[in-house]
Amino acid sequence: MFGKPNWFRPKAFGFGLTPVTWQGWAYTAGWAGLLAAPFSLFLMAHKEWEALLWLGAGIGLLVYDVRGILTAMRPPVVKKPQDDVLYIGPETGAAELATRKYDMRLR
Repeated sequence: MFGKPNWFRPKAFGFGLTPVTWQGWAYTAGWAGLLAAPFSLFLMAHKEWEALLWLGAGIGLLVYDVRGILTAMRPPVVKKPQDDVLYIGPETGAAELATRKYDMRLR
């Protein structure tokens, strides 16, 4: 991942990111230049297939990077303990445990 999550915020509608810092804008301009300059040079040299290949590969990498940034922005998923499994975690006191048949308390 080239971009950092704190440079962007998720778009209000649709898929993607909106830059909120100058680094985010530089990242966006860098990707635009990286895609547009070789694409236009390939077209001027009458190499249409190479231009389309470059554009497709570049957009694929951009989507992969944006997806990684969006994944890093999401809060971590905390699994809820199952009801039929004895779970000892920070939300239960260490002095008491309960199962279906027994209640145990430390004295």
